[in-house]
Amino acid sequence: MKKLFVLVLSVSLSLQLAGQNYRPNEVGVSYGLFSNSQLYTLVSDVFGSVLYKDYHSTATGAFSAEYYHDLGELISVGGIFAYFNLSTIENEKHNSYNNFSLIPTVKFHWYRRAWFGSYSKIGAGLAFLDWRSGKDKFKFNFQVSLLGLEAGPEFLRAFTEIGVGEQGVIVAGLRYMF
Repeated sequence: MKKLFVLVLSVSLSLQLAGQNYRPNEVGVSYGLFSNSQLYTLVSDVFGSVLYKDYHSTATGAFSAEYYHDLGELISVGGIFAYFNLSTIENEKHNSYNNFSLIPTVKFHWYRRAWFGSYSKIGAGLAFLDWRSGKDKFKFNFQVSLLGLEAGPEFLRAFTEIGVGEQGVIVAGLRYMF
């Protein structure tokens, strides 16, 4: 009886210790190239340079922050907040707008280990375009990351993604899990 009690106690303590490594929440920051807004800007540059004698634009990539909570071993839910800025000069007239996107997202974990993981994610939401000229509006926005890879210790990981959407075609960042 005493040996059975010690065995049950040992197993329960080891399960508790293993459970302490589980981190159901994560926050991340990233920078992406070729977001929806940036691709739109590139197309506008082509037409803008044809229509206007003096046309020039500058655009930031997409800066984003995200949060996810695990619903189970394979699925997490959360969201993305992304920011993008565009400035144009058309015949010496300066225009600028900020794009703020809020995108609820579902993340699918394909492989999760202590130092490495792979995933995909999909989300759809809204973007608010803050035009300096006063033409503010909302529009549909999304992010689909076909392949995401992350590496590092269990609590802090570097990641990169390939996909399409407001975070960009190529995304890189850091993620903290707690």
